[in-house]
Amino acid sequence: MFSALATGSTCEGRFARTGLLAVLAGSWGSVVFENANDAILAAPFFVLTILATATLADELHTQARRPSPDGARRWQRTDTAIVVILVGLAAISAAGMALRPFTAPEQSAGASFAALYLVLAGYFGWKRRATLARS
Repeated sequence: MFSALATGSTCEGRFARTGLLAVLAGSWGSVVFENANDAILAAPFFVLTILATATLADELHTQARRPSPDGARRWQRTDTAIVVILVGLAAISAAGMALRPFTAPEQSAGASFAALYLVLAGYFGWKRRATLARS
């Protein structure tokens, strides 16, 4: 893949893709732990979870490195939307675990995805600020 900076192109922020990939990764990840005793059923969902998570990380990296469409070095609304989506999904995951009883593997998966979303939101913010400072 080519990053937006490497190709010299400008692209608008894509927060909907980020939200979709994060929801898919979390949904498929929960299915893996619901069927942990059935390896044949869990394996495809495990692969889908890994692919969605890797694609989400790549999308965040690409979005963080994109140049501002108007050339101004400032935080865009789509940047805020991406962070809000990730932090919101982390909060929903944590609240869901607090309000409903889950098995131990499901609790660890929920906590892991909540932590992953927070780490990805922090990474995106850090990388985006560094990109804006360089441009």
